[in-house]
Amino acid sequence: MKIKSLYLSTFTRFQTLDLSFSPGVNVFIGENSTGKTHAMKACYAVLRAVKAQTKPQEAGGILALRDALRSALVQVFRPADAALSRLVRRSATDDESAYVELTADSLQVAFTIFSADDIPIAGPRMDGGEPPNCLYIPTKDMLAAYEGFLANYEKYVTNFEVTDYDYCVALGGDLLRPDATD
Repeated sequence: MKIKSLYLSTFTRFQTLDLSFSPGVNVFIGENSTGKTHAMKACYAVLRAVKAQTKPQEAGGILALRDALRSALVQVFRPADAALSRLVRRSATDDESAYVELTADSLQVAFTIFSADDIPIAGPRMDGGEPPNCLYIPTKDMLAAYEGFLANYEKYVTNFEVTDYDYCVALGGDLLRPDATD
């Protein structure tokens, strides 16, 4: 399954972002602080939430999807005080909400985040089947932190994002080089 499109409205850096992905490899190129990472993390957070929500032991419809989205967005973006309202782009209008919609081959997920913390996510909907397996690969300097990272992440409160943890879990395997001795 491949991601077809991502639409963001007043979400983090973006007033409006409407991306259509090609069937092959997609490359994000742009100046620093233009939102490349936020667009990729938005895709990742949505797919991670859907994947977590579709586990049989957590099946529970819209409420489970809302909780999974909230958890994934907080873990991936790490907003201050875990407040999803910080992901809403501030504007001069009274309508302070963000809209996120991701479409893949046989999956569509859409939801609204409100700046009022009492109702952080409303109207999540998911049409279609299983999400694709996904992995957000952070910057290359993450590799330098890999040794001992998983154990420390699971045991202590750290300043790393869940995307870094997921990347290291996906790397798996032995840390020793083939020519190293025990």
